[in-house]
Amino acid sequence: MTRVLRVAQDRNVEISQEDVQAGLDEGHLKILARALPGGDAHLVHIPAQHSQPKREALLQMNFQKVRVQPPVNGACLRKTEIVAWVVRVWEPSPPQGQEPLEWILLTTLPITCPSEAWEVVQW
Repeated sequence: MTRVLRVAQDRNVEISQEDVQAGLDEGHLKILARALPGGDAHLVHIPAQHSQPKREALLQMNFQKVRVQPPVNGACLRKTEIVAWVVRVWEPSPPQGQEPLEWILLTTLPITCPSEAWEVVQW
C-alpha cells in the first residue's frame, strides 16, 4: 500500500557518502530535505485563507530516496528502517508580509522523475 505523509517529526535517516561529501553531516530527514537544491518549479494558485488573500505562488520542488531509521527509544513492534522518498516543496520568494509555503512529504511510492513527485504533492 502506498502512503503519503506530511513530515512532522525530524526522523533519523541514513545519509549517503555523496551527502557527506556535500557537507551534510547530520542524518535528519528535514535537514536532508532542506539541503536539496531547487529542482522543478510550478506556478500554483493558493486560495484565500483566514485573513490571507488568494495569490499565485512559484514553488520549487525536489525529491530524494531516503532510508528512515527506526526510533532508538520507545515502543515499536519492528525495528527496521523504511525505504521511502522525501519530497520537499517550498516557496523561495514569498510576497512581502507572507509566510513562505513549505511542505515536506514522505511517500513509499518510488519517484523517478519530477512529474511523479508533483503527482504526490497533488495528493
